[in-house]
Amino acid sequence: MEHLKKIRCKLVDCVYEELEHNWENIDVNELGEVIDMIKDIEKSIYYESIVEAMEKDGSSKLIKWTQNEEEIDHNRMH
Repeated sequence: MEHLKKIRCKLVDCVYEELEHNWENIDVNELGEVIDMIKDIEKSIYYESIVEAMEKDGSSKLIKWTQNEEEIDHNRMH
């Protein structure tokens, strides 16, 4: 998870630098892609932290949560 956090920080720093120093020449499509990457990494960090907490707790709720999530997705599709 620490590796993902470092990548996220690096991407955020890059976005910040571009916004601060290159405002007039920003490629908004590229900026949107980087922001999507940051959001995906953030989501991965979040889910990884949940799994780690559940493993520390010794809980088996992860299986139930996954099954419920699949049921919810299945019901949304139909």
